[in-house]
Amino acid sequence: MIETDRLKIAYRKHTVLNETTLKLTKSYTILGNNGSGKSSFAKAISGLIPYSGSIKVNKKEVSQTDPKELAKLITYIPPKLESFDQNITLFEFVLLSRYAYKSRFFDFSHSDREITKKIINSLGLEPLASKSIGSLSSGESALALIATALATNSNIMIFDEPTANLDPKNSKKIAQIIKDLLKRHQILLITHNITF
Repeated sequence: MIETDRLKIAYRKHTVLNETTLKLTKSYTILGNNGSGKSSFAKAISGLIPYSGSIKVNKKEVSQTDPKELAKLITYIPPKLESFDQNITLFEFVLLSRYAYKSRFFDFSHSDREITKKIINSLGLEPLASKSIGSLSSGESALALIATALATNSNIMIFDEPTANLDPKNSKKIAQIIKDLLKRHQILLITHNITF
């Protein structure tokens, strides 16, 4: 459950959202024009950008929640794959999403690696596991982002334009995966595709 109270998001003097109070208890699709604050809203409730007012995810104030604990509650999946290191492999990229479950001062566990492998295989990405993420196609990158969401296994998942720049075949595949996730997770879907 996501609750906001007098939420305000601003960039310098430009206010994107102002005095927004709402309660989201189920899955929703968020539609809106470019620049209307959809992505900013998603990033704020995921703890990725500053805000004023209040945002609570499952009764916990986002700004006061430990990042590892927040990652178990909510995950933001961006519209395109970006990484500080384009040379890391797909496997390593997805494994990093297990950070919330990683023991301090220790490497990722055998269980983390097995979960990562299982997720990659389930999405048909096994042949790409050792390839660099910088070499992936747009469709493969979209699936890699889905894999990171599955690896984090948050209660709430926010997908920001997950089918942007994808061909019809990959768009249909991503849409079906998200529909399957609706059975187990609260999903917020930001999209321009009204037929999604």
